Amino acid sequence: MSAEVLGSVAPVRSESVTPGAARPVSAALLEPSLVTRLLAVAVAVFAVPVLLELYALVAGSGAPGTAVLGGAFVAAGLMAAGFGGLLRAAPRAPELRAGRVLCAALGAEVASLAAALLSRIV
Repeated sequence: MSAEVLGSVAPVRSESVTPGAARPVSAALLEPSLVTRLLAVAVAVFAVPVLLELYALVAGSGAPGTAVLGGAFVAAGLMAAGFGGLLRAAPRAPELRAGRVLCAALGAEVASLAAALLSRIV
């Protein structure tokens, strides 16, 4: 009886996996609008310490402390590096163009936070 059951089952074919199919799909490819929205929020959040520092530079007082600038710099740098790596691995899709521009804006904010932090330390 067991030979009849085993004989009725078709053998499983092993298909060769191409290198492109084995590569995991990027999250940016799955939902590009989510990546763009998250980057827009990150740019808006880290614009606050940058604008406060610019205001302090113009007005001459009320500047954020070194610890605040350092924390904002580290957080913005990690986010810019993470999103940059994600967008670098994603294929060139027109839906991600805005995300790439926002990632560049986040990088500019990181640079301005680094300059403000260096001016405080030096």
